[in-house]
Amino acid sequence: MELNEWLDFIESFHPSEIKLGLERISDVAKKLNLLTSDSQIILVGGTNGKGSCVALLESLANNQNISFAAYTSPHLLSFNERIRINGENVSDDALIDAFESIELVRGQLPLTFFEFTTLAALWVFKKASPDLIILEVGLGGRLDAVNIMQPNASVITTIDYDHIDWLGDSLDKIGYEKAGIMRNGVPAFIGDNKSFKLLNELETVDTSCLFCVQQADNETKEIINNDGINIYRLLEQNIQLAVTVFKNIYPQSDINLTEVLHGVCIQGRFQRLNERIQTIVDVAHNPQSAQNLAWQLAQFKKQNNIRQVIAICGMMADKSIQSVLSALDPEVDCWNFVSLDMERAISAEGLQLEYQSLDNQVTAGKYVNVSEAYQDIERNCESEDLILVFGSFITVANMLQYIKLKNNQN
Repeated sequence: MELNEWLDFIESFHPSEIKLGLERISDVAKKLNLLTSDSQIILVGGTNGKGSCVALLESLANNQNISFAAYTSPHLLSFNERIRINGENVSDDALIDAFESIELVRGQLPLTFFEFTTLAALWVFKKASPDLIILEVGLGGRLDAVNIMQPNASVITTIDYDHIDWLGDSLDKIGYEKAGIMRNGVPAFIGDNKSFKLLNELETVDTSCLFCVQQADNETKEIINNDGINIYRLLEQNIQLAVTVFKNIYPQSDINLTEVLHGVCIQGRFQRLNERIQTIVDVAHNPQSAQNLAWQLAQFKKQNNIRQVIAICGMMADKSIQSVLSALDPEVDCWNFVSLDMERAISAEGLQLEYQSLDNQVTAGKYVNVSEAYQDIERNCESEDLILVFGSFITVANMLQYIKLKNNQN
C-alpha cells in the first residue's frame, strides 16, 4: 500500500470506544523490541509550549553536532512532519516499512491511530539510532502512548486548563495526568513557578528531582528580545527550559543562543507569511496560549506601527472558546469566524454567538472557510494592517494549504 492508503487503513480500525491504558501499545512495542534504546530520551509534556520546546531542543542538538530525532503531533500539511531525523521529515518508504512491521505483530490487538503512529516513530528511531530522541506528549501524559518509553529527562512546560473532558476539570487533576511522564530519580524540568508549585503539592511526585527553570540573565534577555534573532518570538520560559534540560543531559555543551535561535524551524507559532498584507498564523487554541499570543501581538503592533489587527478564527467545539476570544479581544480590531470541515469543529455561526455572548458590540463577520475569508479580507486591507489566522491546527493548516495552492498557480 501507498502511505495514504496505510494512513486510511490505520484510521479505519481505530476503535470508537477503547479503554485508555498503555498495555496494548506496550505489548506490541515489546514484540518489536522498541522499549529499550541506546539513545538519550526526553519526554516533553505540558499544556502550552511543547512544540516550541521540541523545536529548540532540535536546534540545540543540531548546533552541538549531536544526531537527533523528534516525534510531534499533529501535523499541518504532511503526516511525515510528525517524525523527523536530524530535522528532516521521515520518508514515505521508512513509514511504510514501519507500518508493515507493526501490522505483522499486532494480530487482532486494537490500537488507536496515535498508538500505531507512535510505534511507527519508535521503529524509525530504532533503525536510525540517533544520540537524542525527543518525544512530545500528544495528550495528558500518564496514559499517552509515548509514556511507554523510559526518559533520561522529563519536561513539563506549563499546566493549565485544556482537554478537561479527558484530563479532569481541576488543575490538580490535570497536573496529576501531566506528572505521569515523570519518573522517580529522573530529573524533571518545569517551565513556570505556578506549575512547579502545583506539582510539588501532588503526593505522587518525587519532588527531589523536580526543577523549576530560572529567569534568564540580562544578556540572555537581550538576545531573546531581539526580533532579528528570535524571529518566532519564542517565550523566555520555553527557551530557558530547553537550554536547561539540554545542558542537564549534555553538561559540556558550549551553547551559542543566537545560533540556536537562528536554527529553530517551527510552523504555526507566530509564523509570519510572505504575503502582500502582513499575515501571522498561530495554532493557539486554549486560554493560556491565547494570552501568550495576545502579548506577542501587543509587542508586534508597537514595533511595526500596525493600524489594525483583523482576526480569522476557526476552533474546535470542545475548547474554552469564550476565554480564548476574551484573551485576544483587546488586541483585535475586527473579528471574522470560519467553519472548519471537521466533526469536532464549531461552525462560524456558533463562534459568532459565543463572541456576542461576551456583550461585545463589535460586529463579527463569518465565512464558510479560511481561504474565502482570507481572499475577501486581504482585498480590502492596507499595508499597515495585520491579518491574524488562528484557533486550531486545522485552521492554520487550511491557511498554509491555501497559500501553497495560490503560489503554485502563480
